[in-house]
Amino acid sequence: MIKFFRQIRYKLMESGKTSKYLKYAIGEILLVVIGILIALQVNNWNQNRINTNSANVYIENIKKEVAIQIEILKDQYLDRSERKINGLQLAKSYFEKPFFIEDTISFTNEISYGAVFNFGIEKYNQSIYESLLSSGSIGFVDTELRNDILEYYDYYNHASLVSQGQASNYQNLINGLKPFDPQDPKNIGRIDQIRFIEALSTEEFIREVNIELSNGLHSIARVHRIIESGENLIISIDNYLSND
Repeated sequence: MIKFFRQIRYKLMESGKTSKYLKYAIGEILLVVIGILIALQVNNWNQNRINTNSANVYIENIKKEVAIQIEILKDQYLDRSERKINGLQLAKSYFEKPFFIEDTISFTNEISYGAVFNFGIEKYNQSIYESLLSSGSIGFVDTELRNDILEYYDYYNHASLVSQGQASNYQNLINGLKPFDPQDPKNIGRIDQIRFIEALSTEEFIREVNIELSNGLHSIARVHRIIESGENLIISIDNYLSND
């Protein structure tokens, strides 16, 4: 093809038809430019398709990651939240008005349970999300869905950071009164039972109970919000992938 165009140029030059030669040369340049633009457009289209497919793979894996996080949060927090709060409120009730304890071991175990997730909200595996950000593929995700993903993880990480920064000393206080034996976790020695009951009437103990109760309620509310946001994100991902 190039040889064919070259022959035409030579014939026009040899015939002395300069104006026609110039027009032809300009036309040839335009054809080359158009060809380059078409090639670039095709290349861009192919690259965009590759980037979109890659982003969709990340999105599918984000859905799996969020689903796992939700299940862990339910198991580690929501499923244990009622008993935790009841244990703390039991300690408050005894402090405000001491009452007869029928089963000291059971009583102290219920109060001790108030120390679960004392450390706040744990940030579970986010490797897919971190990879999505570091790879730059987040930029090829639909704008609305991208905002939903960022909003979910931003709040999750913020809630985790805040709750862990507010951790009380309740767990250490409980461990100091009730040594934990993995072979017999529910048991507590006679002397430790007495010390535990005495501690329930101290200002130090009730102060930590109140702090832990407040932090626990806040953490539970945050977990509810994380789960709700995660479930909505999964719905958004399903809708996006089904329409893609």
